[in-house]
Amino acid sequence: MSLIKYKSEENLEAAKLLNDNKKFTSSVHCSYYAVLQIMKYALNEKCHISYEKQNEPKDKDSHISVSYTHLRAHETK
Repeated sequence: MSLIKYKSEENLEAAKLLNDNKKFTSSVHCSYYAVLQIMKYALNEKCHISYEKQNEPKDKDSHISVSYTHLRAHETK
């Protein structure tokens, strides 16, 4: 198993334990990193975007603004 996928699963497990113990603020931190890490893993494995490429500095205008309506229009049924 890749290290980043392992870290994601560990962060998700920690988030569940924290949530079960009503440590909600701390669970958000672990949840955020679990999602970030599994997204990076998926980009690497499924889209063939290397971790190095993902970590390259981006231009200031690299973000794309997308409306909620636009996202809903592309949902699969």
